[in-house]
Amino acid sequence: MLSDGYALKVMCDSETAAMALVEKGTTLIMRMLSLPYLFWWHAVDTRLLRVHFYCFATHRTRVHRAFKSGLNEVAIGMTMHHGGVELPKGRLAPVFFNRSVILAEMVSPQEAVTAGSLGKVISEAKFVITVRVIA
Repeated sequence: MLSDGYALKVMCDSETAAMALVEKGTTLIMRMLSLPYLFWWHAVDTRLLRVHFYCFATHRTRVHRAFKSGLNEVAIGMTMHHGGVELPKGRLAPVFFNRSVILAEMVSPQEAVTAGSLGKVISEAKFVITVRVIA
């Protein structure tokens, strides 16, 4: 189980605390990427999705609800670290990369599929059967 993002309180405590937290998160994602396993990210009820924490997943499914997804760090004044740029660069369609990483544009479920950050957006009624079929 992963968090939806870095703890904002820790990020605001000090530059040292923020850098340590980003290093831990990046190390975790790098370790996960180096394992010989498929990773599956799915969400049922999250309203705001952060692209960099699920870009590493092999399968990305989401129940269709009114939500936006994107990299909101830039919009709140944070600088994207190297890993936070490279993961989306490898996953997002080029036309969406700058819109996401530089402009912090938040997109709808269908745009997230088109952008490449989500694999499927499905109805809640079909979620369990779809997950089982893919698994």
